[in-house]
Amino acid sequence: IGHTRWATHGEPSDINSHPHTNENVTISVVHNGIIENYMRLREWLKTKGYEFYSETDTEVIPNLIDYYYKGDLFEAVTKATTKMEGSYAIGVICKNEPDKLIAVRKDSPLIVGLGKEEFFIASDIP
Repeated sequence: IGHTRWATHGEPSDINSHPHTNENVTISVVHNGIIENYMRLREWLKTKGYEFYSETDTEVIPNLIDYYYKGDLFEAVTKATTKMEGSYAIGVICKNEPDKLIAVRKDSPLIVGLGKEEFFIASDIP
């Protein structure tokens, strides 16, 4: 999963670079957009034992998905995105469900490409 980043939260740096993962690196996320309530979600997740290392709003997403993950990635992403305010396009993969790529958008473009035994998502094209 890859991403080219236009910095909106946090300076361009290795720690702020995508993909962002949950603590045990089972959920990876790339994101384009702005999660307006990321600070509130971040503080709430900290009360649940989650730690954060970057300055980005994106890092909240894999941890929020992890909080809701009970063996069904689609269900966890669905629950997590109901808590996220803002506009975004995200791609999510999970080590426990390696044949899935979940793509979600809210008020942002998201392009899906299908090939033979491959698939792609993009939030912007030249």
